[in-house]
Amino acid sequence: MQKPKKVGVALSSRESAQLVFEACQKVFQRQKIVLVVQKKLDAQEVRQNKEFLQSDIIICFGGDGSFLKMAQAIQKPVPVFLVGTGERNYLSTIRAEEAPKKIEEILQGKYRIEKRNRLTSNLPDSPLALNEIAIVPQPSA
Repeated sequence: MQKPKKVGVALSSRESAQLVFEACQKVFQRQKIVLVVQKKLDAQEVRQNKEFLQSDIIICFGGDGSFLKMAQAIQKPVPVFLVGTGERNYLSTIRAEEAPKKIEEILQGKYRIEKRNRLTSNLPDSPLALNEIAIVPQPSA
């Protein structure tokens, strides 16, 4: 795989996410990577950060919810990795304790891409989804 030059970092507000990201800072510095950090993971906020969306790869430090919010905003194919720092981490590709080592490998181009399908609906203004679409009344129960 290609070595990334610009990495988008989606950073959850969880303390655990902040700590794991800090532990990985030296790896990014050694590899001379340009980081674009997105701290607000709301889909609308992410959509407005064009520089973040133009990253070569995106690494999310957080849990499944942070990952799903961030991924909803991404409209183009880009490799995305989740460093699981949440409670469940079903969707994570990297465990928190192995993050510096795995990120070093990713930055050296040592990763493989697994394509995933996204869900869409025919409803107006509905975003792309990763794992589910729910139809609920306005306001939700």
